[in-house]
Amino acid sequence: MKRNLLKFVSMATLVISCSAQADWAAQVEDDIFSGGKQAMLLGTIADANGVTFDCTHDTLSMAYIEKGSLSSESSVPVTMIVKVDNNAPVRFEGAFSKRNEEYLQASTSVGDIKKVLSQLKQAKSKMLVGLSFDAVNKKMSFTADVEGSTKAVNEFAKACELNI
Repeated sequence: MKRNLLKFVSMATLVISCSAQADWAAQVEDDIFSGGKQAMLLGTIADANGVTFDCTHDTLSMAYIEKGSLSSESSVPVTMIVKVDNNAPVRFEGAFSKRNEEYLQASTSVGDIKKVLSQLKQAKSKMLVGLSFDAVNKKMSFTADVEGSTKAVNEFAKACELNI
């Protein structure tokens, strides 16, 4: 089992970027199921990885994503730590898994995601994202620029009806 976890995490580390320029954008669409909106906020860290926030009328999630594929549909527990500018780090428990045919993700839908969005809305310098895979004692971190995040977060929050 530990060997499989190590393989799983090793696949995830193939596309690591320590620091890069981020571009932030929100995509908003009608949600046929709720009659409201669904939206995705994407911060691109590099060509192959980024941070996403997804919402519908009654759901909110956050994920670190990177290009890659897995043959397995299994997931691995991951601790995500997000720090925006000089704010205190915010910890999340989540799972590392396949997002779709092109991307892997470390995602969570629990914890204070709104707090991170609020900090990102006011950000001036950078966003740090850390992933810790305790089962195999592996840690990774990424740095994203926050330029353009205020406008994108405002658009996302409006579509998601978030008070941040």
